[in-house]
Amino acid sequence: RKGLWKEAEADDGQAAMSRAEVVTRSAALQRATDLLNLVVENMPAMVSVKEARDLRFVLLNRAGETLMGIPRGEALGKSDFELFPTEQAELSVAHDREVLASGEMQVMPEEQIATRHKGVRILRTTRMPVFDEAGDAQYLIAMSEDITEQKRAEGAIAASERRWAFALESAGQ
Repeated sequence: RKGLWKEAEADDGQAAMSRAEVVTRSAALQRATDLLNLVVENMPAMVSVKEARDLRFVLLNRAGETLMGIPRGEALGKSDFELFPTEQAELSVAHDREVLASGEMQVMPEEQIATRHKGVRILRTTRMPVFDEAGDAQYLIAMSEDITEQKRAEGAIAASERRWAFALESAGQ
């Protein structure tokens, strides 16, 4: 067995890795995976991943659970039609299919979604396909930032500016 790990050659003529190298590389890969999971899980924006073939959720981060009010255990393996009102699901799936067909990233500056606990929210969503080795779309990644409060603040500022303009105009200035 010792010779199998240290001195054996792979079928392609390359020297096989030693057991220590395998353990070291596996540990490094696990650390990198843990770090990536930590980053995705703690992002303040919703991150979701769907399988390209049937658009079922395979990943939803904590911010997504909080925003949508849907626990990931309930969302994973399901489609938009199983989680959202029909009109919202149809719109989301149409955007998803458009991105998959184009093969390019797409930014939706504003889209509304109905959430379970926060009412209607306005999101800025970036969608992008992820391709396999053959160049076929395997996944669709979406990252959505809740911009509802920003849009409300912009509306309040615009209303205030209109009131001031009217007041100044009425005062004869």
